Amino acid sequence: MVQRVLIAGGYGVVGSDVARILRRLYPSLELILAGRSPENGDALARELGFCSVAKLDFEAEGPLLADGLSPDLIIMAVHDHTDRLLTYALEHDIGYVDFARGGDAQTRGLHVVGQFPGPVHRGIGFVSNWMAGVPAVLAKRAAETMATVEAIDLSILFYGEDRGGPDAAGSVEGFTATFKGWEKGAWQDMKPFTDPLKVTFPSGLTRTTYRLNMPDVESLAFATRAQSVRVRLGLDNAFMGWASTFMVRSGLWHLFSKKTQEGMLYNPGDGAPHEIVVHVTGKDAHGHEMQQTLSLADPQGQTHLTALGAAHMAERILGLDGAPAARGGVIYAEALGNPERLEELLALEGVHFVDRANSPLG
Repeated sequence: MVQRVLIAGGYGVVGSDVARILRRLYPSLELILAGRSPENGDALARELGFCSVAKLDFEAEGPLLADGLSPDLIIMAVHDHTDRLLTYALEHDIGYVDFARGGDAQTRGLHVVGQFPGPVHRGIGFVSNWMAGVPAVLAKRAAETMATVEAIDLSILFYGEDRGGPDAAGSVEGFTATFKGWEKGAWQDMKPFTDPLKVTFPSGLTRTTYRLNMPDVESLAFATRAQSVRVRLGLDNAFMGWASTFMVRSGLWHLFSKKTQEGMLYNPGDGAPHEIVVHVTGKDAHGHEMQQTLSLADPQGQTHLTALGAAHMAERILGLDGAPAARGGVIYAEALGNPERLEELLALEGVHFVDRANSPLG
């Protein structure tokens, strides 16, 4: 039976990458590109084939989707800020993958699912990890080789010329706020742009990275029982990395208007690579120290890697990859993902992945 996948924001920067990846993987999958201006998706729909467009406006009165449209899966490539589409998925027994929610919005989504009065038969994937859970899924597998996990360090190298969608501007909220970090088995208040770590990335660039508030800290802490989980960010432009850190630490950041702040964070270029290093340390059953370093480099950039993670979550919800479809209810990326299958997808999509056991960080 042909399955249908609706991508909210499906003709946007990230959504179009999701659609193209799904089409390459599953030529017989029916795709629906949804958004406020569906005519903007006509060209992509023709390119992909077996693909249509649909009107979707969270703010509009009346039915959210025309004609009671009921796909098998909804993928959120835009913020579901009204939770209307999440509620629609629950009411119509539709699978749901959302990688566009921040921490507070994801908590709100959990409340929506938790208080839904009926049974939830389909998987509801909240996967707002970095790159829709790609490094988190691989980090969890590395942690599973250890009897005890001491620390997971996820280090990100962000290129200023990389592509990005307009929703990225919304990340300014909470950018400089104190957040809860998981350190030495306890939740502690952390300040952003602190706890520097110098990391050498797959390209050979060595940059200083700093603490960042990301959902991976909480989800990986619970998924692996690691004593510490840290996410850090560095910039390819060393001067801009220093300047950003100085502005946040000195308080100068707060002197700029929100619009100016958003302009600093959202200034996409024509494209650049995206690099990630994940370092996991722990001990085996005999108390011997272990460490594993995972390196990821996507020449097509962070939007492509995010889309790849979202496509992997989608195929797991529906069971498109031949494995049983995911269970119903809320599922996080670390529990939803299949690391062996994810490695296959990374290779198919030209992402360089290296897994090195007993390898130091840096």
